[in-house]
Parts: sequence; structure tokens; C-alpha cells
Amino acid sequence: MPARVMAPFVSQRIRAPEMAPNQADLVALTALVESGQVRPVIDGTYPLVEVPEAMRHFEAGHTKGKIVVTV
Repeated sequence: MPARVMAPFVSQRIRAPEMAPNQADLVALTALVESGQVRPVIDGTYPLVEVPEAMRHFEAGHTKGKIVVTV
């Protein structure tokens, strides 16, 4: 969860790491994705009307990857 969202609810000061896009890293990552060496893990795909069900699945801790919502 982003630090800005959590900051009002915790006593510690939360800072998000500061990173700038690096052209060389983005080119290397693109090559890995295009070659198939890196692939996203998708736990499930839900239509927009089933977002409450997707959230229940996520909150229960059953996800093994990203949840995709189709519009």
C-alpha cells in the first residue's frame, strides 16, 4: 500500500523509496519480457461487475498473483 495512504494511520513516518526510471534497466526488462523469461503471474480475471468477489478473494489471502479486472 502506498506510504501516502498509510501515513495518517501509523505512528511511524513512512517514506516511499525514491527511484527514477533508468533507460538501461527498462531496455533490459523489455528484452526479458519479450523473450518470455519474465511473465506476469495472473491469479484470476474478473469482469467489472464481479469486483466485490475479486476483493473477497484477495482479502482472504488466496491470491497467487495479480487479479485482473476487465472493463
